[in-house]
This record gives sequence, structure tokens and C-alpha cells, in this order.
Amino acid sequence: AGGTYSGTGVSGNNFDPAISGTGTFVITYTYTDAIGCVNTTSQNISVNPIPTVTVSPQNAVVCAAEPVTLTASGATTYTWAPAPDLNTNNGAAVTAAPLYTTTYVVTGTANGCSNSASTTVTVNPLPVITFTATPTTGCEPLTVDFDFVPSAEVMPNSWTWNFASLGSSTLTNP
Repeated sequence: AGGTYSGTGVSGNNFDPAISGTGTFVITYTYTDAIGCVNTTSQNISVNPIPTVTVSPQNAVVCAAEPVTLTASGATTYTWAPAPDLNTNNGAAVTAAPLYTTTYVVTGTANGCSNSASTTVTVNPLPVITFTATPTTGCEPLTVDFDFVPSAEVMPNSWTWNFASLGSSTLTNP
């Protein structure tokens, strides 16, 4: 007398999804009582796949507070962390604008199953720039000399002065 379980994925008295894989499986319990009467009952067990969550771009590089769009795929719903530098912490696409290098983790859920992926946004510091204008006040017509001394991290000849309607210049001191 006693009962037994049978079906794909059954090991002893347990169902093991590592054995069955994903899909829907009929598990049957067969019981024989002390006088030899047999009865069975069955139940469906559904095993959903773990979503394969990916995020792009991988390893983005931005300047401090520069926005970058992070996009996840492979699931139905998404939750992002850490949230402080994100425009939202839910959805397939979020905008991050970190001040410091940050690793973002997205958890995707589909059919009740979850998985995570991560990406690091490396933040390069803004270059240190200063310039002086001489004179800073005067009467029209006013000629102003600009003096720009680039810091070590500023590449030579990599700047542009923008004078609005008067045009632009790439000279160090226009």
C-alpha cells in the first residue's frame, strides 16, 4: 500500500525542473490502498524559462551628468537600480545621467521568472577651463581681449570660442 508519483521531472516524491526542462508536464499520483484498490489523480506543472536579460550599451563612457539611454531586452517588465541618477526605475529604456562611474543593474521579469543584467557607465570628469576677459566693462565700441590657458587635460587646439552672431574662433586667445 502507498502512493507513487510519476511523470517527466519526477524524482522520488519531488518534481525537479532541472530534469524536466521548461514546458507543461502532467504529474500523476497513483495510490493503492490496503485492500488493493487503486486510484490516480493528475496535475499539470508548468515550468517557465528564465528570461535572458541583456542591456545596452555595455560599458558606456560619458562626461559628468551627460545623459545616456540604457535599454534592456529579453523580458516583459524591468526594474533598474540604483535609481538616483535615472529618469525612472521602471521600463525597458531609462536615461542615466551619473556624476560618477556607476554600475546599473536591471532585473527583467517574464512569466513570473526573473533574471538580471548589468552595465557600467564610466564618467569622465569635465575639463577644468578658465579664461579672463580684459576689460570686462567699457563703452561702445569695446575691444575685449580673451586669455585662455588650457589645463593639462585639455587637448591642444581642441577648443572653439563661440561669439554668437559674431562667429567663432579656434585661437587660444582671440
